[in-house]
Amino acid sequence: MKKRILVLIMFISACSQSLADTESNINLDVAISHDDNLNISPDDEFAIDSLFASVGASYNLNKKINYKSFFDSHLTLKYENYQDTDGLNNTEFSAGIGYNIKPGAGFTKATYILKGDIRVNDYETDIRDRTVYEATGIMSFWVTNTISMRTGLTARMRDSDSTVFDTKDFRLFINADLILNRKSTLYSTLNLLTGDLTSTIDQDDENEEILDLINQADAIEFDPTFGDNMIAYKVNTDIAALTLGYNYVFSRKQSLDFSARYAIGKADFNVDYNATFINFSYLVSFGL
Repeated sequence: MKKRILVLIMFISACSQSLADTESNINLDVAISHDDNLNISPDDEFAIDSLFASVGASYNLNKKINYKSFFDSHLTLKYENYQDTDGLNNTEFSAGIGYNIKPGAGFTKATYILKGDIRVNDYETDIRDRTVYEATGIMSFWVTNTISMRTGLTARMRDSDSTVFDTKDFRLFINADLILNRKSTLYSTLNLLTGDLTSTIDQDDENEEILDLINQADAIEFDPTFGDNMIAYKVNTDIAALTLGYNYVFSRKQSLDFSARYAIGKADFNVDYNATFINFSYLVSFGL
């Protein structure tokens, strides 16, 4: 963990030096969420659900290069606390930098974004401690003066304290925002992901199909996150997830956000997964 935090500090230092003397702000985010399949169980009977709260603060920098392009970066600290599953409680440190360019003039011309992010998570269950590396390419554009769209591809790698939580995946996403009025925005995001998935189930599960899957999994390890007698295993999975959300701005720098996401996945050996995630957030921004 110390080595991971050192890598993150070095990344933060590089961001700060390259983006000195820029416009900056601080964003705060407080959220209450619910996930009905925390352990990503393929069997609804053994799926574990919980409410959890999170609080985050990020320091953001922006530096204009010319009228076509700018850099942005962020440093973020976040904490999550789960009502029924203490092993998932975690602190997250993250840093990211992005390059934004709009080659063509005009309101509907596309902006292209390249982003790199590093996140370090410290969990109460040590085998889940990890460093996450992400690289993302995005194209963003306005369709009309009230509809904007973003599409992109993310490559992600997790380096954890356990082989079963060392994962790689690729994500294609498409996002659309519809501005209803000066204060209200509806949005939706479709995510298509392929790569490694780690699931945890009770080893006394008598479902023979799942036991057969575990026996053929890429990695297996006991996982104390959800209690004794639980096994985590890693398999290749394709996932589709749809998010619908609503954002309401009630002052110049404050807003409320509500979203719901439904995800379905199909792993090797014809095993299916599904999960529903609901989130309510309060966001506030302070200019510096």
